[in-house]
Amino acid sequence: MMTEKKFKMNFSNKHLIDNKGLDDKVKKFGSNPKTRHIDLKTKGIRQEFKHQTIRITLIKTSDMIADALTKAASKTSIQILLSAIDPDFHPN
Repeated sequence: MMTEKKFKMNFSNKHLIDNKGLDDKVKKFGSNPKTRHIDLKTKGIRQEFKHQTIRITLIKTSDMIADALTKAASKTSIQILLSAIDPDFHPN
């Protein structure tokens, strides 16, 4: 039989982020009047992290596969995305 802790580790959603500020806000909560607007936006994420329904992993921006979908993309980031979607695809 699986323990509750092992169940949460196996079935929680894994989120890969490249935002160090968000990572710090979620994992080490601290508040002041200047960051109150951020606190309201991240409250739900913090609650999910606390209850272990999500896992957050900080990675380098260069390792973000979907980076080409979020902003003007370089040829390299588009190639990384294409190879992640279909490793056998080779454009002319």
